[in-house]
Amino acid sequence: MQKTEITKLSEYNISMECSKERRIAVVGKSTVGKSSLVRQYIDHEFIDRHIPTADREWVKEDVFLQSEFRLEVHDSSGMDDSTHIPASWVGSIDAFVIMYAINDRQSFDIALHIRRKLAEAMGQCEETCTIPITLIGNKRDKKSERQISKAEVLNHIKEWKNTKFAEITCTSLYEVEVIFAELIEIHERKYGLYTPQVTFWQKVHNYFKKPDMQIHLNSVH
Repeated sequence: MQKTEITKLSEYNISMECSKERRIAVVGKSTVGKSSLVRQYIDHEFIDRHIPTADREWVKEDVFLQSEFRLEVHDSSGMDDSTHIPASWVGSIDAFVIMYAINDRQSFDIALHIRRKLAEAMGQCEETCTIPITLIGNKRDKKSERQISKAEVLNHIKEWKNTKFAEITCTSLYEVEVIFAELIEIHERKYGLYTPQVTFWQKVHNYFKKPDMQIHLNSVH
C-alpha cells in the first residue's frame, strides 16, 4: 500500500503529541475525479487523465480550526449501483467525501446509492443518518455539459444531517483544500470538539461569497 506524507508549514506551533488523527474516504463512480481530488490535495498536482485506482491511502498533516491534524485519506476504487460498503470501514472511517460529476447523471445516482449504503452499513436509516459527509459535484468547469442542476441536488439532500455540498473543479487547489477543511469542521462539530465563533464581518463575507464557491450546510447533530 503506497503512502506519502507531506507536512504543511503553518503559523501554528503545535507539537506532534497534540495531533488529531482522522480517516477520510473519498468515494464515487469511476472517472468522477476522486484521484484528481486526492492528488491535488496531497501533492498540489492536478492530474487530467483517468488513473484506475485499486484503493490507495495517503497521509498528510494539515492545520484546521487552529489545531494540527494527521489525515489518512483513502482513495477508493470506483463504485457502482451494486456496491457494498466494506465492513472494515464501520467504526474506522470518520468522514466521507462522496463525489459525482455534474456532466454524468449516472454518477449522481451512484452517489445517492453510496449514501444509502453507508447509512445501512453504519446501522442507521437513511432519514436519520448522521455520518459526516461532503457531497461534491466535480467538473464545474464543464457547465456546458451539465446534466444535474444544483437545485436538484439540494432537493435530494435537504434532509441530510452533517452534510455540506459544493460544486468544484479539481484544477483549483483552493477549492480542494476548502473541501477537506469543511469536512473536518463537520466532524469536529458533530462530536462537540469545535464550536464556531462567527464575527459580524465573517457573516458579511459568507453572504457575499460567489455562488459557485458557496458551501451549503445542513444541520449538524
